Amino acid sequence: MKFEVHGWHTNIFPTDDEVKELCKPGTEDCCVWITAGGKGFECMYNHKPHSLVKRFEAGETRARRDGCDFVKDLSMVELGIGSHEVVLNEQALAVLECQDCKQQENNDQ
Repeated sequence: MKFEVHGWHTNIFPTDDEVKELCKPGTEDCCVWITAGGKGFECMYNHKPHSLVKRFEAGETRARRDGCDFVKDLSMVELGIGSHEVVLNEQALAVLECQDCKQQENNDQ
């Protein structure tokens, strides 16, 4: 999963497999914040479009879930400003392993 952390919001670009696992499109447990566009899938949880918020609150969307525990529990402060490629731990989705951060730590030592 790719994260682009900015000072004011974070763009989250899950892979196709992560979308299936976390966002569950086409199911009753689908997350309302997953969108698809020119860059592929994007999680809009951290910068929710006002028009979609209104439709969701009015019950006018097929998707019924308001985010996932993984994104809700994620601390962008820990990642820091910049781009990060994060690998989801298969045994516990809340555990992150940022390859870019590990490489930077090794370079700093």
